[in-house]
Amino acid sequence: MNDQLRLKIEAYLGDSMSPEEALAFEQQMAEDPQLKEEVLLSRQANLHLTGNFDSEHPNNKYTQELRSFLDSDEAKKLKSTIQRVGNEHKLESKGAHQRRRYLLVAATVALLIVSSIGFFFLKDPGPEKLFAQYYTNDDLPSVITRDDGLTLFENGVLAFQDANFQEALEYFEQYENETGSKEVSLSLYRGATYLELNNSEAAIQEFDQVIASNSLDRSKGLWFKAMAYLKSKDETKAIEMLIEITEDASNFNAEEAMDILAKLK
Repeated sequence: MNDQLRLKIEAYLGDSMSPEEALAFEQQMAEDPQLKEEVLLSRQANLHLTGNFDSEHPNNKYTQELRSFLDSDEAKKLKSTIQRVGNEHKLESKGAHQRRRYLLVAATVALLIVSSIGFFFLKDPGPEKLFAQYYTNDDLPSVITRDDGLTLFENGVLAFQDANFQEALEYFEQYENETGSKEVSLSLYRGATYLELNNSEAAIQEFDQVIASNSLDRSKGLWFKAMAYLKSKDETKAIEMLIEITEDASNFNAEEAMDILAKLK
């Protein structure tokens, strides 16, 4: 990407374009998916540097990869350097010359981030990075109805979504004790909660209950169990689970399991 286009991206994200220029640039993005991705990448990187990562953006593979990189040690070092450079080049006035100088610095920073991300993902991914790339809580079933108040289970799900994982476990346990429920969705959420608490062994036990069921979500148990093995760096068992998933194309995330196997072997 040339410097002129990079400057346009930073101008667009910085709201320094005129309405007519912004409209023309948005039309250009609509016709150029690669440009749209570059704009998204720059926007997410800029938000992360200010501590405001865009949580409303879809949690897909692209943003998972970006989050994985931005949370890495490499990115943290880069962030520190970028912030220092930014402090040295703060915009002191709104004149055209100062604005152009600021945008040039921003463009250089963004280019450095993009280059670093490319280098980061060219390296051997390894189980942990593959977990960060492919695991998402969006794969968990939706259980909240909000029709006539929240059940203990639903309160647990809300606590989980708010990252209050210990509180979520307490709700799940209380719900099971009071109802005697052995719902597959409960095991999935409890397993995912254990994963968030870095207790892969307990998570696998929950996912085993899902696998042993005859429910439609059985193959989700296979997928989440494979993810748990990746997170615990047990590559051998992760491969075994992923192979089992790919043996039936109708299994949940069978295509993604094939992708991971290709990267592990």
